[in-house]
Amino acid sequence: MVETLIESRSVPRPGRFSWWCEITGNELMPTRITSEAGDDFHGTLRIRQFGAVRLTWLHVGQLTSTRTPRTIRQGDPEEFPVVLAVRGRQGISQARREAEIRPGELMVFDTSRPFASWVGPAAGSRTGLVIAHIPKALLPLPADRIGPLVAAPRPPGGGLHALLSDTLARLALGPSGDDAPPASRGGPGTDGPAATEWRAADAARLGNIVLDLTAAWLAHEVESEAAVPAASHQEVLLLRIRGFIQRHLGDPGLGPDMIAGAHHISTRYLHRLFEGQETTVTALIRQERLRRCRRDLADPALRDSTVAALAARWGFAHAADFSRSFRAAYGMPPSAYRRAALRSGPDTGR
Repeated sequence: MVETLIESRSVPRPGRFSWWCEITGNELMPTRITSEAGDDFHGTLRIRQFGAVRLTWLHVGQLTSTRTPRTIRQGDPEEFPVVLAVRGRQGISQARREAEIRPGELMVFDTSRPFASWVGPAAGSRTGLVIAHIPKALLPLPADRIGPLVAAPRPPGGGLHALLSDTLARLALGPSGDDAPPASRGGPGTDGPAATEWRAADAARLGNIVLDLTAAWLAHEVESEAAVPAASHQEVLLLRIRGFIQRHLGDPGLGPDMIAGAHHISTRYLHRLFEGQETTVTALIRQERLRRCRRDLADPALRDSTVAALAARWGFAHAADFSRSFRAAYGMPPSAYRRAALRSGPDTGR
């Protein structure tokens, strides 16, 4: 697994802060950063790559970070980062909302929209955040469904919130080192494995777990947001249908009739629900099956499985149909894609 550690105190004071701004902009996303501390600024950034997902541990003193239309044009990773506050507080303003995230809370923001964020700890202390950088392209939820959650912190709780928080902390922090705040020692993540204990295939699978947990948490929060007038009932039903599709991709019988029956609606109404979506229900099933197959083809741990077996695993009953669909979607046969992916490392899905 690839890990990058950036530590401001490793750079002499003259030029330290400008160095921090440049390197974090390159590693994360371009922003305008200021700090009252200037070259006395102290910060740590640790990045761990789990397949398509990056997890970062950010431990910093006072600063402000602003993302403008100009910096978005300079570079956009097209992500929905999920922030877990571990220590201190962070403020953020985005999408006409302004909020402060406190320890234990989760919050999502959008790299493709302007925002301003700030941390202002008491003298001598720093703020600690775990951030899961989630590619938008890999989330089953449409971006406009996630919009209402942007810059709206979710308080600590049980269920999916607790499961996602604990997973992010354990994977991002692992054993506490000198860069982890005292509050994190003995807390979530302190008994996780060191980065060197994760092989590339392990890291890719852990990244997929983070993706699935994040998608489930977001879907849960979107459903909770619905207050539920008539239009929102349809949105919640669509979210449930999308979740059902994700859970039954391996069933060759998955199709409009099966989905409609499971949700006690007519097949005709099901198709009507998808009229305003980016794709039809049948195309969505095929797209998600192909995405899962593509991921498995790039997994070194599955290199001994045949292409036909991986296709069958995700509901393709006929290898020839799968091969045609894969080539139409990705421009090459699945066997050729597999060879290229295994030579270059785990597939990022981007």
